[in-house]
Amino acid sequence: MRGNKTVGFTIIELLVVIAIIGIISVILVPTLQGAKTAASDRSAQAFGHLVYKAANAYVASDPSNVAITSTDCRLGYAAGEYSVATANVDLQSCTVSLTSSGFVAVSVVTSSGRVFDFH
Repeated sequence: MRGNKTVGFTIIELLVVIAIIGIISVILVPTLQGAKTAASDRSAQAFGHLVYKAANAYVASDPSNVAITSTDCRLGYAAGEYSVATANVDLQSCTVSLTSSGFVAVSVVTSSGRVFDFH
């Protein structure tokens, strides 16, 4: 008769697996957080660009139009028949203004503090 053989993992094998999972998570978590921030910034940049295009399209549709300026376009932007829905990203601010030469300028500040200007 053979001796008792148990089937399973030893404590050392389990500790090695837990250590490997810990090392992978230490590497992966900051990378994923950086990717999330980058995606949020790109979304804010795209939103600002859409607002800029809508304001310019409104002015271009009729040269007598003056771009509708807004102190806060985080909840969307509407000028005549051109509009942009609410931003899908958390923004600190979004403003539409006119430059001294009469051109449209849009400034978007993300929740992480990055600033995107379009003019």
